[in-house]
Amino acid sequence: KQKTAYEIRNCDWSSDVCSSDLFGWKIEIHDLGKLLLQNWHEYFVQSKAQHSWLVRRTSGVGAVVNGCVSMGDPLDGEHRALGAKMAGFGGWEMPIEFTRTLTEHKAVRESVGVFDVSHMGKIAIYGPEASDFVNSILVNDLDKVAPGRAQYSLLCNDAGGVVDDVLVYVWGADGVYVIPNATNAQAVLSALSSVAPTGITVQDQQQTHGIIVVQGPRSGDVVRAVGLPNDLKYMSFEMCQWRGAPATVARSGYTGERGYEVVATNDVLPELWDAVVEEVAGVSDRKSTRLNSSHSSVSRMP
Repeated sequence: KQKTAYEIRNCDWSSDVCSSDLFGWKIEIHDLGKLLLQNWHEYFVQSKAQHSWLVRRTSGVGAVVNGCVSMGDPLDGEHRALGAKMAGFGGWEMPIEFTRTLTEHKAVRESVGVFDVSHMGKIAIYGPEASDFVNSILVNDLDKVAPGRAQYSLLCNDAGGVVDDVLVYVWGADGVYVIPNATNAQAVLSALSSVAPTGITVQDQQQTHGIIVVQGPRSGDVVRAVGLPNDLKYMSFEMCQWRGAPATVARSGYTGERGYEVVATNDVLPELWDAVVEEVAGVSDRKSTRLNSSHSSVSRMP
């Protein structure tokens, strides 16, 4: 779950088979340096002498890129099938472009586009008076936010410097959901966990949940068409079921256009993505409004 670089040490690289444990995963190097990892595929490995390798995975968490642990997007297979240009960001391998940036930008301004921002942090905090606990940590006043509403806020360090800007969904007095930026997600998680009182659970969901964002003037039509609630006020959210799986739909986003952010578990995310993309393609020409690149943002706009 760490995003910093790690090396596999104490391996006998001269042997035909050597192995090491990395974050609980057993990694074995066979013969010419093939890297075998359970449930992984599509691997490319340089020579053993160079001690570097590249592994990609089409779903779930994890990739090893040149000795660094990189998180795999749960929609990786879908992006590659659509010809996405992929690049590393904040420890994640993410799509940055599908057609052209200006074309994708225009689609969101004039019609609708869909983003995958599953790299964003997702932290569930629950327990007695969980909302009060979070309110004592963040800059903005959660007491001004009723259950079912979201609030933009900042997490600061002891010196007053900003650790990250976050979006907070208020479930109720005993539960909130915090969404930090991808590059700072572990710092936010660590800060909250380190001061959480007894009885408060701080749960990291960055690797178990994804976020699909639908933005643009026609975003409400797409969200309704796939069976999700769209009659929401700005910065409000609704917890619901989508094809039997729990999901949260928020009337929020950072493109400046009307939009929705949908949080769902990784097991249902590809199916939801396909449904949304199909509806987006139906709104206007698929070639010009197919998808939008995913970006992390240090600030959020309506």
